[in-house]
Amino acid sequence: ALQIQNLSKNFGSVRALNDFSVNVPKGAVFGLLGPNGAGKSTTFAILCGWLRPSQGSSNILGVPSSKLHTLRGRVAVLPQDAAFPHKLTVLQTLEHFGGLMGLSKQDARREASQRLDEVGLGDASNRLGSELSHGMAKRAGLAQALMGSPDVLLLDEPTAGLDPNNSRRIKDLIAAQSPRATVLISSHNLAEIQEICTHGVILDQGRMTAAGTIGELTRRGAEITVELAPNSVIPREQL
Repeated sequence: ALQIQNLSKNFGSVRALNDFSVNVPKGAVFGLLGPNGAGKSTTFAILCGWLRPSQGSSNILGVPSSKLHTLRGRVAVLPQDAAFPHKLTVLQTLEHFGGLMGLSKQDARREASQRLDEVGLGDASNRLGSELSHGMAKRAGLAQALMGSPDVLLLDEPTAGLDPNNSRRIKDLIAAQSPRATVLISSHNLAEIQEICTHGVILDQGRMTAAGTIGELTRRGAEITVELAPNSVIPREQL
């Protein structure tokens, strides 16, 4: 569904991506993982056609990222800091995006209501964009990305800033898109993403350090955390 081949990106003397290659299987929920500054956002922006690579190429459904507009209705994007128009209601905004995805006005209104219900914002459809909290805007953004049932979803940090209950709701909703759709999720939280992803790649300082199924990635290493209460005493025989 997505192909990245020898992708590099320079910002002056800084190389944000260094010869990155990966194929994302159709129907996968694919995690683009790594710490801050690893190159995730740069990769995401190139895939969306917002940045030109210094070298290499990327394709979505066989179409170069620079021509992503030709896939109208088949690809949807949720940027990390997506904002809604302050003077439009959430429902009006989603109806507009539905039209951009090729839906009729009636179908766009019906699906907008459905998607808002799915993300737990059914009672907030008439709120203005200026009235949304960060968490509400995040969920409304996912509802927008789901409009028209696209074949490919590109989601940048879709659960960042959400409380546990809404984070769980959103993760379940994302996982439910597979195998009908292919989902790429950018995140720095492996423990969270491994709950819903089928495959993934780990980036560090612009380089790919590991790739494979989530099972393969999590078997490559292990971390054991021991929590002790204040004034705890561990018997010598247990050390």
